[in-house]
Amino acid sequence: YVVAELAPGVYAAAIEDKHGWDMPTYTNFYILRRDGRTLMIDAGMQSYAPEITAIFQQIGIGHNDVSHILLTHGHHDHIDGAKAFGNAKIYI
Repeated sequence: YVVAELAPGVYAAAIEDKHGWDMPTYTNFYILRRDGRTLMIDAGMQSYAPEITAIFQQIGIGHNDVSHILLTHGHHDHIDGAKAFGNAKIYI
């Protein structure tokens, strides 16, 4: 995985797809931290939980810190991971 801070409190993350496509692909999501709230834009896949946890540890947050998730569309690689954030309000 790769994570980068684009601006203070704004992170981009990419996890390499493990599903055997014939070329490298990535699942991307974003994290925004402002005023004590944490928003995710897309949630990845549930099978990427170890990578998502490592990314969160790297930027100093936990799953329970995510207050809102904005899902950009209904593909499984964008929505499946939202199941892990039971405290978050989810928007699509």
